[in-house]
Amino acid sequence: MTDKVKIRRNSGTTHESDGLVSIEELMPAVGTNCVYHPESAVTLSDNHQGRLVILTGECEVTIPADLRPGFSCGWAQASEDAITFVAGDGVTIRSFGGSDTSGGQYALGGIARMPDGEFWLYGQLQ
Repeated sequence: MTDKVKIRRNSGTTHESDGLVSIEELMPAVGTNCVYHPESAVTLSDNHQGRLVILTGECEVTIPADLRPGFSCGWAQASEDAITFVAGDGVTIRSFGGSDTSGGQYALGGIARMPDGEFWLYGQLQ
C-alpha cells in the first residue's frame, strides 16, 4: 500500500476540498522529480510526464506518438556525450533552427506536446 497525505485545495474559498494523494503524485508539484537514464536509447513514456530526465551518457531519445495530450518533461545532459532526439512513427518535432541534438555537458531543455499534437523540443540545442 502506498502512503497517502491529505491536502486541502483552494483553502478559504467556496471550492475548498480535501483529497488524498501519494508522495509520488505530489513530488512533481513541489520540486524537481528526477529520473536518471544511463541507457544509450530511451523511449519517452507517460511515466516521464513532469519529470526531469537526466541522461548520463550518449543517448538517442525517441518521442513516440502515444504520449498523453499535454505531455511535457525536462531533459538534462549530464555527460560530455551528445543526446539526440528522434521522432517516433507519426511524430513531428519542432525546434528552433531544426536542432535535434543537445548542446553539451550540463545542457538543459524540455519537450512539450502542443495542442495540435506536434512536439516542441527546446533548450540548449545545437
